Amino acid sequence: EMNRRLTTVPPNYWYLSKIIHHDIFCQAVPFVYSKQIPKLKGFVQPIIPNYNIKISRIANSIAKGDNINLDRRYHSLYKAMRMYNDANDVNVQEEFSKMLSFCNNFKYLNEDCYCSIQLDEENRFYRCFVSNPIAIRNQRLLLAFGVDACHMQSNSPYSGKQTQIVGRDGNRKTHLLAIMLHPSETVENWCWFFGNCIKAGIALSEKPIQSDRGHQRGAQLALSECGITISLKFCILHIINNILHRFDKLKLQGKVLSSLVYKVQKSENITKYEEALTALARTFSTPLITKDSNGNVVEEYVHQYV
Repeated sequence: EMNRRLTTVPPNYWYLSKIIHHDIFCQAVPFVYSKQIPKLKGFVQPIIPNYNIKISRIANSIAKGDNINLDRRYHSLYKAMRMYNDANDVNVQEEFSKMLSFCNNFKYLNEDCYCSIQLDEENRFYRCFVSNPIAIRNQRLLLAFGVDACHMQSNSPYSGKQTQIVGRDGNRKTHLLAIMLHPSETVENWCWFFGNCIKAGIALSEKPIQSDRGHQRGAQLALSECGITISLKFCILHIINNILHRFDKLKLQGKVLSSLVYKVQKSENITKYEEALTALARTFSTPLITKDSNGNVVEEYVHQYV
């Protein structure tokens, strides 16, 4: 069929087999993907070899040179920068080696700031800790602390974790106290984080620290053996979700579980706590049968997990 149509086309003429109409008369701002951004003239113009350029400067250059607004798409610009650097043979390890200089300069410009950085056995970046001295000086105004970790971008050269500790004041405003970049969530990394928080002057033993129940608990136990006390308070929502996930085979009723766990949490004294825990054990009396690393049969109960 196509060959038959081509026979009717005069020499030196083009044959259009398909026209996409929806973009021809579009008056909206052009949308570009991360792979297309490095090809824009506004992207390449402000880039200087061996010099770090602010992402906002590149966005302004693209807005002026290509009439494309990327102010709310910085994640696409960062991705485009990584692709551009990869294409131009940027040494990622050399870039991360500048973290030591960055921390030293940051500490120099902020006298009360506490910074700590560690390299691995091959003298490469491993993890770092940076505190916010302004928030720490005013921590007496904070009612409670909170800690959590999040994944770095998966396509980043450093695909590790970022851990933060924040404080909440009486106006419900959140204040960043310190951050840590590290490879993964382990008990050892959490111990290093809490230890640096104490060195930075954060009073971990004086205020409750809201947290999910992960490796933080192992770090708390490890630090307690060294005589260091931190007041961890586990998030009730995380506890309930973890129970439902852990005892998934038992098909627990979520609403009933939540009601009983909340009663345990709201206990005002030991007697009420034991009564609520007994009610939880009576309601969910069926154990979860598992095996340990040695092959021994282990029975787990919901009330023990709480």
